[in-house]
Amino acid sequence: MRNGGAGCISATANVNPAAIDRLYREWQKPDADLQQEALNVVRKTVGQYVMIPALKQVIAYYADDPAWVTVRPPLTELNAVQVHNVIDGLKRLDFDMPGLRPAKAKAAA
Repeated sequence: MRNGGAGCISATANVNPAAIDRLYREWQKPDADLQQEALNVVRKTVGQYVMIPALKQVIAYYADDPAWVTVRPPLTELNAVQVHNVIDGLKRLDFDMPGLRPAKAKAAA
């Protein structure tokens, strides 16, 4: 944005749209660099593995819907260690996907 771009294409926009939209709207504010760094940390956490399986795992976890982890060849699902690393890393960042919780979790909340 600072260099005149209109926006960007971002894989993590699929799991972190609110924070990315906020930076898009607030890129000229004093905390824009901090916002960008927070986005970078989420990207690095998810991007340590093949992006599509990692993103699908994140959605599966936060939606409590295991069907989301399904990928088509030649991609493969993350293994248990990779799943733990991605989800634990996001939890340490207090990452959340508001509005994605399944109906049963909303009813219990």
